[in-house]
Amino acid sequence: MSECLTSVSLYDTMRACMTENRQPEPQEIDRVAAKIWRDAYSHRTELQWTQVETGSPDHRRTVAAARAALGLRPAPRRATAKAA
Repeated sequence: MSECLTSVSLYDTMRACMTENRQPEPQEIDRVAAKIWRDAYSHRTELQWTQVETGSPDHRRTVAAARAALGLRPAPRRATAKAA
């Protein structure tokens, strides 16, 4: 497991990933997303981050914010099939 994941503070995680100039682990992105979810959405929903449906608009927006917080570019968009 990454040393970054064992950090006590979320901000230590973010700082370590940035100062080590490395890509964060998926678990680290998820950890930051969970914090953003609690801070940004807890006033409007009782859902915990682990209950947010993967791929839902709320999930995608929160992961995008986490990636931005970690200094990453947005994830590439998946192509969607157009109706004929």
